[in-house]
Amino acid sequence: MPTAQELEQLADHIRATIPDRKHMSQLKVRPDAGIAEFMWHARHFVAKTTLEVFEVKGPTVLITGASMLMQAALRTKERNTKVIEAVIESIKTAEEQMRASADKGLALLQQVKGTLKRLSKH
Repeated sequence: MPTAQELEQLADHIRATIPDRKHMSQLKVRPDAGIAEFMWHARHFVAKTTLEVFEVKGPTVLITGASMLMQAALRTKERNTKVIEAVIESIKTAEEQMRASADKGLALLQQVKGTLKRLSKH
């Protein structure tokens, strides 16, 4: 079961990444169920800390096209953040290597540049 802090982080993540944010309402965490729930375009959604999103219709929890859209939006932002963090770490490593050996540092920067070019084409 996720902690209250993890659920608050999930709610913050939802606030920051949801598309068409002005149509979101009633975002709240439910520690008893281990979820965050919210309304978006008059649809009721629940999200888990694993970034799985489900739509609630009456007493039924479903995977719908809308829930898959929400899930993709939440996960894309998370994945992009991880990629950026990895790039920053690689650049820091390259800086450190350049202090020791310019050739090794430049080689690493060339690899980072190549990786960024490949990512930008996706």
